Amino acid sequence: MYKHVQVSQSLYTSTVERALLFRNCSAEFINQIGMRVREEFFLPGETVMEQGNAIDQIYIVSYGSLVEVFVNIDGSEEFISKLEAESMFGEVAVLCRIPQPYTVRVVDLCKVLRIDKQSILNIMHIYFADGRQVLDNLLKFSKDAKLNKLESDIVFMISEQEVELSLKVNNAAYQGKTSHLKSLIKSGADPNRADYDGRTPMHLAALRGHEDIVQFLLQEGADVDVEDRFGNTPLLEAVKGCHTTVIKILRTVGGHLTGKNAGCLLHQAVLAGNSEVVRALLDNGIDPNYSDHNRQTALHIAASEGLVMIVQILLEYGADIHAIDRWGKTPVQESIQFGSNALKNIMKDAVMQTSKRLETPELQNVEDESTPVYEKSTADEKQELETCKSFLVNDEQMKRRCTIFPHPPWTAPGDGKRGVVTWVPDTVGELLDFASKYFGYKYNFVLNPNGGEIICTDHIRDSERVYVLYE
Repeated sequence: MYKHVQVSQSLYTSTVERALLFRNCSAEFINQIGMRVREEFFLPGETVMEQGNAIDQIYIVSYGSLVEVFVNIDGSEEFISKLEAESMFGEVAVLCRIPQPYTVRVVDLCKVLRIDKQSILNIMHIYFADGRQVLDNLLKFSKDAKLNKLESDIVFMISEQEVELSLKVNNAAYQGKTSHLKSLIKSGADPNRADYDGRTPMHLAALRGHEDIVQFLLQEGADVDVEDRFGNTPLLEAVKGCHTTVIKILRTVGGHLTGKNAGCLLHQAVLAGNSEVVRALLDNGIDPNYSDHNRQTALHIAASEGLVMIVQILLEYGADIHAIDRWGKTPVQESIQFGSNALKNIMKDAVMQTSKRLETPELQNVEDESTPVYEKSTADEKQELETCKSFLVNDEQMKRRCTIFPHPPWTAPGDGKRGVVTWVPDTVGELLDFASKYFGYKYNFVLNPNGGEIICTDHIRDSERVYVLYE
């Protein structure tokens, strides 16, 4: 068998590579064709193919001559072309999946090389780039006038193959199938080919944290900063997955978090309470002061949600405590209204540190570029600072509202679901007295929405619901 393959390669390869259909194809592809062709002889006058028949062979003329004729309805024939050495026939019918357009007859004794339809289609399927080249050559070199009508079908076949190939490459990158991915790219797949969402193999490998595939794609010239249609870069995908090694690899080769989604992703990570992703995003260049359509920054959100750890991380990366949202509120004010004592203390320290920087003349006059320079505050900044200080000093005196209900939601009758809004008094006793007078019962306990007893009104947040009991 091995000797037969060697003989086939030496005898037929040169004939195959001279055929116009296989021009500019790779040596490996030509060898695969050469190993599968079989020689056949035809005598003068024989009909090799008949017009209108289904064809399952492609022929290359080695020597001799044949003619192509078109048979009309009345039986008359029109001469189409003469086929001599290195000419081909049957390729249009096989590759375009149509009936044979012409009858082919032998003029002089000839030898042809033939390859069956399934073999050539299998080889073209494996060697993707060569398969596209074959179809391009079919359009470029065919003298068949009818082929012009099939041009759109051939172009569609090419695009269909490219889409299928892109899906295979992306799937291999996503699944971490390194050897399969290498074989696909070796066969001509484009490492930068994107799918319908603009995702490249690099996006998917970074998302899944496949370090070896990321390295291989870089060696193959994959684009490290390409964005998908959602604005995600490979580095951004790696950051979302917290894949530390992949992040380092991509940053080393110049990857950036330039996606339009990066700022939104920071806000989403804050809302989810995912401190690991928040730190990873900030580590890789996301602006800690990115603001949304309401001009809210990540620090606004973290403060309003009482997320102490994330507030600390954001402050560490330079988040602005004086940023003003569309309602005129700063992160400091959010922390006072919604935060715990621990959060208020953190924000108080941040305000005091800002105050010291603004009030230190030595820092205002520094001109050395190697030392951080703090710009002199404007009148607005000073006013904002004083406002923040007053909030921090007098936060115990801030008025808060609560809604009192006469029954907990798990025991409330039909007429007991209506509550009353009031300012939070200084003591629980005052709150119980107010509820007793309003609802007409003597109440003894105050509960939060989770059923916990409230023993100090400092534990009631602004706009919180509370429930009174008389048992």
